Amino acid sequence: MEPQNSRGLSANTLFHFTSSLDNLLNILTNEFHPNFCLEGLNVLFKEPKLELAFPMLSFCDIPLSQTGFHLNVYGDYGIGLTKSWGKQNGISPVLYAYPDSLPIKRLERLIKILEKIPTGPEQPFRLLHDFVGFLKPYEGELYRASGTLENIRFYDEREWRFLPELPADFVPLVLSKEQFMDDGMRAQANLELAETCPLSFEPKDIRYLVVRQEEEIVPLISQIEQIKDKYSYYDVRLLASRVISAEQIKSDF
Repeated sequence: MEPQNSRGLSANTLFHFTSSLDNLLNILTNEFHPNFCLEGLNVLFKEPKLELAFPMLSFCDIPLSQTGFHLNVYGDYGIGLTKSWGKQNGISPVLYAYPDSLPIKRLERLIKILEKIPTGPEQPFRLLHDFVGFLKPYEGELYRASGTLENIRFYDEREWRFLPELPADFVPLVLSKEQFMDDGMRAQANLELAETCPLSFEPKDIRYLVVRQEEEIVPLISQIEQIKDKYSYYDVRLLASRVISAEQIKSDF
């Protein structure tokens, strides 16, 4: 059973939002697959400006009543799964920090120590890479395909992340900004991720399905019925009761 939270500052559901109904149906059909996402690391490296793309899946831990920003920025379609499912799959809250904060100063000292290791630093640096993937600036720029948004307070997003544990021979661990902006290179890297580290769920793990408009609810259920060997009659009826529209969220919550 999920713990109760009387203050409502967080949810017992982890939401993943996306920009289209096709994306949502792809998740319901093929489950989750991480993608390379561009992240600013100036919380750790002030100069020069550093942006790297890490393989990840992002979720937010906020009640429906506070999802307006996410719906506007990340898309009016989404899926909400139980937080217990998230924990079982290693999905964790990110560490929010700002430049020169105490955690960052300690991490900088650790990096300097690792740089002095004379031989065999690959494993420590790989673990460091995995840890840095959970770092998030307290506030900063948000890259979107439509453009960069300024002065976003990421702390308000209450982000949880899934960072896959990649095989030792998997390349690349990260993409530079130039590689990420190359559509072909990014698509190939994401394809390799999809084949290597899917993230599964069961119908019982789903708490909400979000579509943009009320009139999309019935078509969504009809398309879920057509996903062969995935959802039973009972599953479809259960999911039908868990569909809500972004229109309703914005007007009623």
